[in-house]
Amino acid sequence: MENYSIHKLEKENFEQLVPLMKDCFGMNVDVNYFKWKYFDNPSGFVEGYYAKCLFSGEIAAYYGGIPQTFFYKKKTYKVIQSCDTMTHSKHRRKGLFEMLTKHCDSELEKRNELFVIGFGGSKTAPGYIKYGWKLLFEVRNYFILPIQIKLFYTHYSNQFDVNFDLALEAIQHLLSKNDDHVNDVILIDRSFNNYKWRLKNTLHKYKIAGVYTKSTSQLTSYIVYYIENDKIVIFDFYFENKKQGKFLLSKLYSYISSKFKIKGLICFCQENSIWSKSLSQLGFLSNPFSKGPLSEKMYFVINASLPKDSRLFVSDCWNVNSFDHDCL
Repeated sequence: MENYSIHKLEKENFEQLVPLMKDCFGMNVDVNYFKWKYFDNPSGFVEGYYAKCLFSGEIAAYYGGIPQTFFYKKKTYKVIQSCDTMTHSKHRRKGLFEMLTKHCDSELEKRNELFVIGFGGSKTAPGYIKYGWKLLFEVRNYFILPIQIKLFYTHYSNQFDVNFDLALEAIQHLLSKNDDHVNDVILIDRSFNNYKWRLKNTLHKYKIAGVYTKSTSQLTSYIVYYIENDKIVIFDFYFENKKQGKFLLSKLYSYISSKFKIKGLICFCQENSIWSKSLSQLGFLSNPFSKGPLSEKMYFVINASLPKDSRLFVSDCWNVNSFDHDCL
């Protein structure tokens, strides 16, 4: 490790992370992506550290997380969500991940803020577990195909109407409605300001569609989505009931497929959660195999060194969907 030095990430370093993202993930982002994610976050500035190569002067590896605000039993928790862990291909197998992780944990522990969660893939999750993290549950892609919508979503109700171009202000009163249906669960901050920040993610162009009840002109259900790789990706949703869910999904599919070729709708969420159960009732499926379309899954992990509130180490205490993820 004598060839590397550790530094805290500051705003002026964001530009240097651009080539690291390209090398590690093949992502073509610019400095505005990091400004949005690390600086504009309403919950606070990123807790990040990088290893600098003393010979080349380049950033060789990075580890850190963005602050998130959660609520549980009338308590507010500052949670650090690990994200963008990366080591340049020229500097791998040198222990930089372990070095940066230990340094970050040490700094957080000094401030009594060592409450860290993360989403790991099949390659990264074992690394977290190796350093003492606990695997809580799997997060999967749930999907529905056009043929299913055509066969099972054929009824349209005269009670409802749909708007495909809503502003966030229009669904503000519904943003936390799903929270009303869960008990004893840690809830992420779904305030208007935090939601607005989420939708400024430079990687996607989010759209909002909603259902109105004709008799009252009241907005009662919504979907926040974007289009990617011929799919409608559902970022967040609230359906007042199954009937409205089917109505909105069918109308949305018809509307989008008239402009683009759509292979299906997908939604990323925690297994056995309110999200996955709601989708299953509407005919959404998940691939149970390790291969094939949409078989990829992620693992939700938590730093097991958190000394208190052990209830938070139980899977059914969480209710995760795309909104909770760092970059969706």
